[in-house]
Amino acid sequence: MRAQGWLLADDGRPLAVAEVRFAGSVAYTKRLIQPFLETTSAESFFRLFPRARNLAARGATDGVSPT
Repeated sequence: MRAQGWLLADDGRPLAVAEVRFAGSVAYTKRLIQPFLETTSAESFFRLFPRARNLAARGATDGVSPT
């Protein structure tokens, strides 16, 4: 997944541009499911990361530290 953001002045001039590429793995997703769900609605999170729903449903975070 890629995301791009622009910070614009009141007159529309670009002040800053950023682009990020998100790349995940099962192990990384397992570690981050719980911290993400603590700050993000499940509906939003699983819309962006639909396969994470399967990991959460299987209890994939059991025994996995979020830090």
